[in-house]
Amino acid sequence: MIIYEKQLKEMLEQNEEMIRLLYCLSDLDLPFDYYVAAGCVANTVWNRLSGNAIDYGISDVDLVYYDKENQLSEKEFQRILSGLLKSFPYQLDIKNQANVHLWYEEKFGFAIPAYTSVKEAIASWPTTATAVGVKMEKNKKMTVYAPYHLDDLFSMKVVPNKVIVTKEIYECKARKWKAKWPHLVVYDW
Repeated sequence: MIIYEKQLKEMLEQNEEMIRLLYCLSDLDLPFDYYVAAGCVANTVWNRLSGNAIDYGISDVDLVYYDKENQLSEKEFQRILSGLLKSFPYQLDIKNQANVHLWYEEKFGFAIPAYTSVKEAIASWPTTATAVGVKMEKNKKMTVYAPYHLDDLFSMKVVPNKVIVTKEIYECKARKWKAKWPHLVVYDW
């Protein structure tokens, strides 16, 4: 995992906009845990491994945090970052994981229990390869959180993580990714 972490950090450093976001977040002195996570991280790796441009297929950047007291709303967080990151080329998809259980059933058709941390939320995401987050610490060292390690991500394997998601959600995501990164190996549910 150490070698993959080093490679992941090097790949992310090639995307100037992602690094700009990570440094901006580290300078904010946020009172809660957060990660830049999921597709934007996995897509960066798949792009490098596939020979694509570093930003190919990245439509948004998932920024997840855990603020049980709701000290900073998602809209306010968005406003702050938009003001700091002039001309940021990606849409920011900011979600307070402490509140996901409040809207999940309406969006996906079934209820989930409340998360107890941002790490618990990441560990529940649809695939082992995309259950990954990164952040820049105050000392400007990048931290990686990958509860299922990075082997599947770097092997371009899409393996279902059945903690919460349904077969339909997994298969929809896998089809979308396979169309953009044909070398992905998608495992059956």
